[in-house]
Amino acid sequence: AATPAAVGDAVMRQGVAALGAYAGVIALATADGAELELLSSVGYPPEACMSVGRRWPASASIPIAEAARTGASVFVESPRAWGDRYLGGCAPKASASAAWAAIPITAEGRPRGALLWSYDRPHDFGADERALMEAVARQCSQALDRARLYEAEQRARREAEQARERADEANRAKTEFLAVMSHELRTPLNAIAGYAELLDIGVHGPVTDEQHDAIGRIRRNQRHLLGLINDVLNFARIEAGHLELEMSAVPMHETLAALAPLVAPQVRGRSLVY
Repeated sequence: AATPAAVGDAVMRQGVAALGAYAGVIALATADGAELELLSSVGYPPEACMSVGRRWPASASIPIAEAARTGASVFVESPRAWGDRYLGGCAPKASASAAWAAIPITAEGRPRGALLWSYDRPHDFGADERALMEAVARQCSQALDRARLYEAEQRARREAEQARERADEANRAKTEFLAVMSHELRTPLNAIAGYAELLDIGVHGPVTDEQHDAIGRIRRNQRHLLGLINDVLNFARIEAGHLELEMSAVPMHETLAALAPLVAPQVRGRSLVY
């Protein structure tokens, strides 16, 4: 049984048959502890109003509420015993049940509900029968704990999957945005590179050596900015798991020589020597 409801149904079906009862229920405390709600019900006629979902106040003067409230088993062996215990000596009338056994079930060592078995005639609950009922209740408590843990694990798994889906969707949106942004930024950068090349080859008139040097700096910075834009796009691809790397040797002297013009103005501005 993988859910609390399935545990309750299995325990009641097997318990009613094994203990010779004609009907039984499992009730669990609500979140605020103010009421007991039927988790499973077996054998009761419709007029008994013992269907799944029925609630009683936790303070009610009935065996199942007393067992859930006190954590002690309650055995009521006849209608007269019920009347003496709950009705000031007046036996209940028009009830199909004539004896009751209510056994608490626990969660993390604390009462959290109870099992109730009903008999259609007065019943003497012997020591062995009481021990068997309490053993069934302990097994039921353990099974309910396992079912709750399983449900919590499944819920956490679903939430994690939903979180992954949301993260994947956000990554896709980010990657698409960066792809569009990089395309839009590349367009003016490519225009800058084209105009710089035209200036460098003298399309618009003679170019001095100093102007050639300045145009070279423009072109190097244009390539550097284009590289930064590509890096931003690559970071998004890394998160999305779509980045492809091409490994190759890097000529360090050429790389450092290309970097020098990029930092030269800052170095001179701070009166540094490199």
